[in-house]
Amino acid sequence: MQENNEIVDIDIARYFRANLLTCRQAISPMDFKKFMALKNNGERVAFVLSYAEAHCLPLEVEDYQLKDMTRALRLKESGNKYFGRGIFFKALESYSSAIIIAPREGVLGSP
Repeated sequence: MQENNEIVDIDIARYFRANLLTCRQAISPMDFKKFMALKNNGERVAFVLSYAEAHCLPLEVEDYQLKDMTRALRLKESGNKYFGRGIFFKALESYSSAIIIAPREGVLGSP
């Protein structure tokens, strides 16, 4: 179970790293200093979106299987175990991941 989560985390990390590197290469050192001085995430997002390269980035992780009932049920069960042990943050994390990857039909917990 933990291994599947780690694989997904690695895939997502690669996605964000590749996008970060693409944006970083487009920003000059002088502009990057301006970026670092921005006060909030809204300003940072607006700054990055002012570069054409940001609009060419993929919006989805390649080869990432979004909907998988088997994995969703495993994550739900993992959440139940965390909840039973009083580890509520990890339980919420597992439940949230389960909801994200669960297909619309065959909703978790319903017949």
